[in-house]
Amino acid sequence: MADPGASSTVEGIKARMRSRGIDLDQYLERVTNSWDSTPRGFGFTCKDKAQWHSLLNALTTSSNFGVDTGLGASQHPGVSFREISTPDSAHITMTSRPDPKTGATCSIHVDSVSTVVGRDQGGKAVYDCGRALQHVFTDLLHTPLIVPSRDGFVFGFRFP
Repeated sequence: MADPGASSTVEGIKARMRSRGIDLDQYLERVTNSWDSTPRGFGFTCKDKAQWHSLLNALTTSSNFGVDTGLGASQHPGVSFREISTPDSAHITMTSRPDPKTGATCSIHVDSVSTVVGRDQGGKAVYDCGRALQHVFTDLLHTPLIVPSRDGFVFGFRFP
């Protein structure tokens, strides 16, 4: 069986996070699983509880990420963070309960449509509703959609 931590998806996401000031290798114990389909990503565990809390703190204090709130947060166990970036963005979830299938307590993937345009003074994500709708249709339902956004109309379509 191939090592899930050796994939180009894992290496690409780690490089992206390093460029945003967070070196996942500092916290990561092992990659439990990875996937290359949109949105590409991987599951992982932290070295220990202290490193899990350190990663949580790094994401909370980073100006490059906002804490997921509202409907977005309700779709994920634990806490999740979204990168402030366009056109795509990293989305990290962290929980203290291991996934029953993979054992992962954290996961990270790159959404092809970023939903976050900033963060408020408390560190919470500020969303663009048009982009959020586009994200649902493009990344989750994999269908084309034209929606209004802050930047005018956007067209969302995922090519396999």
